[in-house]
This record gives sequence, structure tokens and C-alpha cells, in this order.
Amino acid sequence: MICRDELVEIGCFRKPHGVKGEIAATSVLPFDDLRQFPFLVCCIDGIYVPFFVLSLRFKGQDSVLIMFDGIDDENKAKKLSNKKIYVLKKDLPETDEVYCEYFIGYDILDANGGLVGKIIGVDDSTANVLFVVGHGEKEIYVPVADDFICDIDEDNHRIVMELPDGMVSSQLN
Repeated sequence: MICRDELVEIGCFRKPHGVKGEIAATSVLPFDDLRQFPFLVCCIDGIYVPFFVLSLRFKGQDSVLIMFDGIDDENKAKKLSNKKIYVLKKDLPETDEVYCEYFIGYDILDANGGLVGKIIGVDDSTANVLFVVGHGEKEIYVPVADDFICDIDEDNHRIVMELPDGMVSSQLN
């Protein structure tokens, strides 16, 4: 059984393309990197299910069309529409580039040991990538910047950061 902490989010399924089960998707990974995965994972009714890739092809600049084993008509493909795409962390390509989505689920601690919150998403809609952090009932944004990161503890899923004074408190008012 695949557990959420074994996965990293890499994209999202969009809508079916045609009637033979092909589905459009977007991904933070380059197209060529997608080819290396024998399967992609999607959460169906709370269970992380692997879908084995039969083919991939470009659709425009930022989209790919995917065919899966067992998904052979439009209705089956519709069940994947707007669902997140995951891959196993261990299967990510070796690279110096860090995919911020890898850290979803990690706790952020300030350098003094206090809990800032849990990373629940990544906002890459601007030039400065931000962690979306759940802090109580609110969401706050923390820049993904090497200058702020003191330590990454992969075993305990924690990132220790030295954040500028007022960065967190200014977002809570």
C-alpha cells in the first residue's frame, strides 16, 4: 500500500482528451523526466493508486496527454479529472534542483525551536516560490529561500528556518 509520506506532488490531471481514455495533465517536472516513471499515483477515495503509463505526448507548451493501462474510455478518464498527480519520492530524478513539493507535509520550525506550522502547499505563481503553511486556522506564506533555511531533517520531516522578525506575526493580524 502506498502512503502519502512516500509521495511528492508533481502536477494535476485536467480533463479527458478524446474518447479513448487519454487525459490532459500539467506537471512541475520536465516532460522528459515524466517518461522515466513506470506509473503515476492519484488519490482515489482516500487510497493512493498507481496508474501505469502507456504513452505520453505533448499538448501545447505546458500540458501533456497521458494514456494509462486500464483507462480506455472518456468516462474512466473523467474520474481522474482535477486530481493531483504524485510520484514516489524515491523515483525522483537525481538533480541539484529541489522540487519544493517534496516538502509538503514537513513542519517548519523557527530557529528558536518554535513551531511555525505544517507545509500544506507550494505557491509558485510568482518569481519567488512560497511555502503555504498551515498555522492554526490560517494559512501563511514563507519564502523558499536558502538564506532562511538552517536545517532540513528528512527523517523527522522538519525544516528549521531563521525567518525575519515579524514575517509570521504580520500575516496573522
